[in-house]
Amino acid sequence: MTITTDTPRNGYFLISEGNGQRSRAAVVAGAVDMLSGTIVGKITASGKYLPHLDAAVDGSENAVGVWFNNTDAVDDAGVAILRDAEVQKSLLIYDPAANVAAILVIDAALAALGIIAKA
Repeated sequence: MTITTDTPRNGYFLISEGNGQRSRAAVVAGAVDMLSGTIVGKITASGKYLPHLDAAVDGSENAVGVWFNNTDAVDDAGVAILRDAEVQKSLLIYDPAANVAAILVIDAALAALGIIAKA
């Protein structure tokens, strides 16, 4: 028997978003795989989005949104939730190195953009 592994469905973490999908924006990702629900940062020099890493120094250390769709390293087009949305906190993918205090800072940064992480 073949065992398969599912990836998260696009936007599965969303509870609600702004009217007419105004919470979403088409964006360009860096050359990395990203799953729906990944907290993202934006590289200052290129404007590309990468998974948020607290230890980065290229701009991606600042949480600026949540990745909407599953993408691979070859496909650089994607969608991100960048404003005015409620998201399910337990379904978000945080920086693996983030501790409880760092996650609170990330959640506060998202809240400042109107992205509210609900328990």
